[in-house]
Amino acid sequence: MRKSRERGGVALDLTNQRFGILTVERRVSNRRTKVTWECRCDCGTQHEATTNELRRGRILSCGCLKNSENLPVSPLRLAQRRRIKHHNLLKKYHLSLSEFEAIGETQNWQCPICKTITHNLVVDHEHGSNKIRSLLCAHCNSLLGFAKDTIEILQSAITYLEMHHG
Repeated sequence: MRKSRERGGVALDLTNQRFGILTVERRVSNRRTKVTWECRCDCGTQHEATTNELRRGRILSCGCLKNSENLPVSPLRLAQRRRIKHHNLLKKYHLSLSEFEAIGETQNWQCPICKTITHNLVVDHEHGSNKIRSLLCAHCNSLLGFAKDTIEILQSAITYLEMHHG
């Protein structure tokens, strides 16, 4: 990264730098204390981002990959996500990230209900005792939650679907 002096301060020159799938083309303006850059996404669209957003990995594309699993993630962002996940697992379920990953490996990262294979499994637990049952995909975990973890509601749902199955 080249540095250029202006107004007595040191400003970074991000021109031609890559951040995710964005390439910085030119400096656009100063928004108060924030420098804005015009970037070109690999999909071909133009996008503006601040120095902070680019350097911290907050913006990696124009938005075209927002729901894509192929979105490149900076190592700092990945480490931050792992720390947050570890903290949340410990706080909610008294489960470490390594214990969570061991359960996932035991299940081959497969949801026991719908058989989907994904690394985005969530903890399923009994709401009364907070005892961990397994890891499920988010859809199946929501299904059990909406059914209030009762077999009767799920049996009624099965009966309903069998009656109306085309």
